Amino acid sequence: MSVEIEIQNFISQVQNRIKMENAFEKVIEDRKLDKNTWDVAAKRRIGKIVEEIFKQCFLAEANENAKKHYQIYIEGGEKLPEWWTKRYLLFGSGVYPDIGVLVPKLEKRIAIELDHSQGIPGSKFKIALAKAAFGYLSHEWDYCYVLFHNRSGKPMAQYLEGEVEKEILNRYKMLQTRILIFE
Repeated sequence: MSVEIEIQNFISQVQNRIKMENAFEKVIEDRKLDKNTWDVAAKRRIGKIVEEIFKQCFLAEANENAKKHYQIYIEGGEKLPEWWTKRYLLFGSGVYPDIGVLVPKLEKRIAIELDHSQGIPGSKFKIALAKAAFGYLSHEWDYCYVLFHNRSGKPMAQYLEGEVEKEILNRYKMLQTRILIFE
């Protein structure tokens, strides 16, 4: 199986599980219960799903020696792994996604950004895309994904139909950056 297919399989499973569990709506519930920020609640709930799928996709068949080289880090977790701390400082600061995945078998690093919008989603959407693209452009991450929860009540499709928007999203494919929208 090719690298792209393995990574796409991993992300597809994450996407399907988030939809199946209605995980982003549960992030909102968690936030209300715990009085945490959306970011903290999302990293906990979505991070757990990503970690479980990561183990299924990449660790199930790996031998014990290889397993210690596969790593996932969720921002705000305990100790930063060494591969995460030695980052290039792009414009003076590191490129730290919400979730970082190291897959040595594929020799790839995957960055996952979590973001959301309650109002008109355009501004938050553009910022999320930019953060993910900087991950790829910095040469720190091989693949970047944005998991974007649109809570505006206005479907994102209407904001993505313009010619310029289509061209921009096409260019992001060259940057190994994808955005997955959850509404």
